[in-house]
Amino acid sequence: MKKTNIHKLPKDYQRLLNVLRDGSENAQSAKELEQILGYTPRQIGSMTADLANNHGYVIGASRIAPFGYYIIKEEADLQSTLLSLNNEINGMIQRHRALNRNFYADELEAETETRHVKIKLEKQLKDRMENI
Repeated sequence: MKKTNIHKLPKDYQRLLNVLRDGSENAQSAKELEQILGYTPRQIGSMTADLANNHGYVIGASRIAPFGYYIIKEEADLQSTLLSLNNEINGMIQRHRALNRNFYADELEAETETRHVKIKLEKQLKDRMENI
């Protein structure tokens, strides 16, 4: 995707891009960016995602020290950010499955119990029929 000219971006985005530094070694935490720019960590996350998703910018997020956001300039930084995103995705999938499993646990347990009772009754009926 071709990068949107910085001057065509909303002023908030321009301010963020002017503050972000190059490379993971210069990452800035959301808290630090909040102090500099006055945006909440949620707003910063939303802006960085939009800049990447819709405007062609390559903004990384480091989950190891130094933590925070930065402009990706090297392949290693890109791979590190992609690994973090993959780990986050896998964690979300696990949580999704756990929520489904936990929500329906009682229902599934009752269904399993009903199935076992049915099998037991069918066996008893079969045994009785054989004894007649």
